[in-house]
Amino acid sequence: MEYLQTCGWMELAAISLVLNFGLYFLSIGIYTVISYFSNKNTIQADYQQLKRSDIFLSIFVVVCNALVMILSVNLLRQGWLVLAPDNPLFVVFEVGLLLWAMDIGMYVFHRIAHHKMLFRLIHGSHHQHTSTNAISLFVLHPLEAIGFGLILIGVLMLYSFSAMAITAYLLINLIWGTLGHLNVEVFPPKFKSMFIINALCTVTFHNRHHQSPHYNFGFYTNVWDKIFGTYKEE
Repeated sequence: MEYLQTCGWMELAAISLVLNFGLYFLSIGIYTVISYFSNKNTIQADYQQLKRSDIFLSIFVVVCNALVMILSVNLLRQGWLVLAPDNPLFVVFEVGLLLWAMDIGMYVFHRIAHHKMLFRLIHGSHHQHTSTNAISLFVLHPLEAIGFGLILIGVLMLYSFSAMAITAYLLINLIWGTLGHLNVEVFPPKFKSMFIINALCTVTFHNRHHQSPHYNFGFYTNVWDKIFGTYKEE
């Protein structure tokens, strides 16, 4: 992190692209491996067709994510963002706080994106995937990708998190987003009886959202859907 604050702009751009494309291919790898070993238990009969236009769009979204990272580092350099010291004993609390704050922010952002006009102009591109494939997580309108990034930057400006916590959160976010766009349920049915697991957004939960766009807007948990009446039984 210290190197990112002192390196040149070309180096920063290169590092940002490498890291974000690394996360992109990590997500595809996770999706592919789980789907390969679980392809007999699909939620929907067919996977979403992989189109060339979706591949190009997903790559552009990765570039947008890289630009958000460059913006974040610049804000760090300018003092608008401040990192807390890494403290392994405190990192669990920090990650939990980040997940809680982003869960609220992303639910609100997602609800707004489903406004009739915004859905038609922006968010509808993601919902062309009524089922999923390995890049569905990244098939977004570029403004959505930037919007999610700006929400995270806003949260980071309100509270000083450590680099360790931010890194852990970003990995959890990628894995959770990848799992949410699988076509196989990774949570055993018996886990639904456990309160904490029952509050999480399962694969089936988000799959239902792609089929019924007016329900299940949550990303990490279904708490806000249940509070605001947008929850649809899985």
